[in-house]
Amino acid sequence: LRILTVIFIVFLAIFNYTNRAILVPNSKFILMDLIGMSVGEAESKSRLITNLHTIFKLSAAAFTIFYGYLNDKYPRKWILALGGIGYSLGSIGTYFVGTYNGLIGLQIITAICIGASLPTSYSILSDMYPVANRSKVFGIFGLSTIFGDILGNLMVTLLFPADITNLSAWRLPFLICGMLSLMLAILILLTAKEPKRGQMEENLKQVLSEESIEYSYRIQIDDLKQVWKNKSNRWLILNFVDNMSGGYILATAVDWLRTERNASPDVAGYLVLIPAIGIMLGTVFWGYMGDKLYQKDKRGRVGVCIICMIMSAILLPLAVTRPFDLNGMDFGQVLSDTAFWIAFAIFFVFFFFNNGIGPNWHSTLIDANPVEIRGSMISVATFFEEVGEALGIVIGGIIHDLLIINGSSSAFETTYAILTVFMALGIFMWIPLFKNIKKDIKHVKELNKKRAQELKSGEKP
Repeated sequence: LRILTVIFIVFLAIFNYTNRAILVPNSKFILMDLIGMSVGEAESKSRLITNLHTIFKLSAAAFTIFYGYLNDKYPRKWILALGGIGYSLGSIGTYFVGTYNGLIGLQIITAICIGASLPTSYSILSDMYPVANRSKVFGIFGLSTIFGDILGNLMVTLLFPADITNLSAWRLPFLICGMLSLMLAILILLTAKEPKRGQMEENLKQVLSEESIEYSYRIQIDDLKQVWKNKSNRWLILNFVDNMSGGYILATAVDWLRTERNASPDVAGYLVLIPAIGIMLGTVFWGYMGDKLYQKDKRGRVGVCIICMIMSAILLPLAVTRPFDLNGMDFGQVLSDTAFWIAFAIFFVFFFFNNGIGPNWHSTLIDANPVEIRGSMISVATFFEEVGEALGIVIGGIIHDLLIINGSSSAFETTYAILTVFMALGIFMWIPLFKNIKKDIKHVKELNKKRAQELKSGEKP
């Protein structure tokens, strides 16, 4: 039953992230379909959809904090399932929408409900697997977001591509994602078994193994003050700056390949799959390494993040500035092009390192906080993570447009390189965290030991 619950949670997250990936690439066709713009006008005003995507991300982020607080107080599977049902209905409604304002409203509803997904999923998973395996588990769960992005890109470019003769094709992916998510949310509601809170913590495991004892501590408003007082939390939250470059790259990668590397739409769709292999390998490998090093030194997961950040900041500008031209090539010809393979080999290594950060970051968030505030802590950190991505899209879009106005033929490439500065800044956020994390983990362990004694003696109801 545990495996089945995990499968449902993972696939619900996949379809959540698919929804996020199918809006921006269809900007032109959405504006032509809903507003009646001409091709040229839709291309020049594609920022309307990019801005909507930013509103989506900020709405999801804002409500993530609300859901994080709720899942520290109430049954988590209900929060996850009801959020999934709400998201599904918003996504299905998008298929039928007839106006741009209607699209804005439905996307905001979808975003508000999607905000329940990440903090609740991580909170549930942290109570299903041992502390020593958290980074691996979170790494595997993190693949769901990657598969969602890949599936979204495949739907847009290969499976259901919109064009001037079929403007409404952009709607179908929303309907498919909505229907599948609705089924999964109902299955979670009917079949998932929620684990006991804190049952995998070293100092709580024994007492919580007794059927009659539950971890009865729940978050209080005053506990939220502790989120910022904890030094590790501060640096984990402020690390949102390293998401600014990633948010913009993910939103514009297909457009970059099509406009500046002259790839055809179908070739661009295939090409995004190649770095995805590096993403998957990096997520799993560095999750494994984080767990292994953590058992030797509680700073191990943070050390992995520092290494991955340094390598990412070095490799990204090398990858985006490496020249290759795919003009007139089909996919077979692309695969025989040496210049392409050199560039994408660098991209592969970049994604391999860059995606080692996520699972170890989430594990460190869990390690450094008491059981009853973990959902809230994940939600606060996720909020700033989403804000970082949204800021990256806005700032990157402004830089890109200024470069275009000034006649640049490589505006995406230059923008990617400039945004690397924010990734480099993120490195300096990890150094003080490396100094503080052992003390904060020790504090949580001592607190768990004290609470285990209270629960055993019946002092805490």
